[in-house]
Amino acid sequence: MGLAAGDLDGDGVVDLAAGAPGERENPEEGAPPGWVGVLYGPARGRHAAAELPLRLVASADGDALGIALAIAPGLDGLPVLAAAAYRVPVEGFDDAGVVYLVPLGLR
Repeated sequence: MGLAAGDLDGDGVVDLAAGAPGERENPEEGAPPGWVGVLYGPARGRHAAAELPLRLVASADGDALGIALAIAPGLDGLPVLAAAAYRVPVEGFDDAGVVYLVPLGLR
């Protein structure tokens, strides 16, 4: 499970991104694609996945989205969330993997 903390929305408060590479909403549907959820701070208590203000869901079964996460400034200085999916096929290579870059400077 990937985990990253940083100010994703520019309000000066630390936010949390959590990856669930082996999860899906309906476990009966095959290999889990994985997903990433963002919880804007300050947060208190427990939150169900459906309540998260931002969720990224992998496009195909078994992609393992959310295995690794990072937050870094983009070229414009606004924060970017990097989310890895290590089992995505790329140009004929099975399980080559990709990293998605999601700009999140404002919400």
